[in-house]
Amino acid sequence: MLAEKERGAPGTTEVKQLLQVLSVGQAVYERFDALSRRHGMTLAQAAVLLAVKEQDGAVTVSVLAKQLRRQSHTLTELVDALQKNGLVDRRRDQVDRRKVWISLTPSGLQRLDQYLAASVGGLSTFSPSGEPLASALEVARRSLSNILDARLGR
Repeated sequence: MLAEKERGAPGTTEVKQLLQVLSVGQAVYERFDALSRRHGMTLAQAAVLLAVKEQDGAVTVSVLAKQLRRQSHTLTELVDALQKNGLVDRRRDQVDRRKVWISLTPSGLQRLDQYLAASVGGLSTFSPSGEPLASALEVARRSLSNILDARLGR
């Protein structure tokens, strides 16, 4: 164990704290993935709709790709599926024809509003134990802080 500490390997406490962080992350993913599927889309597609709404309802594919940390071709596939389902529209920029703008359709806005209402409503009982999301995230934040403090010798 001492040799592991000297090499900088994580100790038992750090492993437990990291496991808490990963557990919260997994629970967040599972909750929002299931919610997205109940609303007829993937989690990645829901993220696209949220990002478009955040950008006042219209955004270029390149900005969207950067914001969502996706490759352009991956984002194009997501937008294709959303467009096929009538949730977004595409249009070429009138000045720079290389730019493609994505905007929400009325159906897309309605679906997103329903998704958001269900998302916010479901946060009060986030975890299987009934723990609110804010509490679970605070546990994860403290765990990460403890790991960093231990690593930085604070």
